[in-house]
Amino acid sequence: MARGNRRACCPADLPSEPRWANREASPEAVDPGDRISEDQDQDQDQDQDQDQDQDQDQDQDQDQDQDQDEAAVSQYYDMGDQTLWNPSNGASRLFLSQVDVYQAEVGLPSGIGPMTADECQIDPTLFTAFVHALLAWHRSTRHAVMAALSEGFVATVLVLAERAAIEVNWQPADRADGHELKDVQVPMGPGPSEGAWAAALRQKSRELGRFMPT
Repeated sequence: MARGNRRACCPADLPSEPRWANREASPEAVDPGDRISEDQDQDQDQDQDQDQDQDQDQDQDQDQDQDQDEAAVSQYYDMGDQTLWNPSNGASRLFLSQVDVYQAEVGLPSGIGPMTADECQIDPTLFTAFVHALLAWHRSTRHAVMAALSEGFVATVLVLAERAAIEVNWQPADRADGHELKDVQVPMGPGPSEGAWAAALRQKSRELGRFMPT
């Protein structure tokens, strides 16, 4: 073929660019293992959030229970409209159990009514007679163990009597009821004088009263 008959090369005859040349770079392929790890992390985060919510709910429930417990941890011993004592439930339970014991010992009702809805009314007339009989009984004992066991209860009752403005009868036991001594410890040591016994009991009652809120 003659040189003049050869067709000039034009841009249209040039090979076209590869198909991938003008395309945007495709994102790198994601490893399935990485995607599973991400899903697991998300699940763990959700579980942690749920655990935190449950912990908060439990804390709130505990706070509510504590508030309810604190609202009912004391009881009231009233004489009319006056509160003589507002002890904790434990102290009140122990005191009432001893009331039954000493009512039987002195043979008189205490006037301390039943505990209802955390409140107890004290009958002033019956309680006054009980206080006097209790003091006479306590003074009459010559048994060291019985005197020691009863001293705390007697002092507690004296605090209530003082707050109720009851005039306490400190008359010696042998002149108060004429009963002969019982449960005498042998050998019987010399008991305290009348003045020393009364002074010691008054002092114990005053000290105890500091720990008996109203």
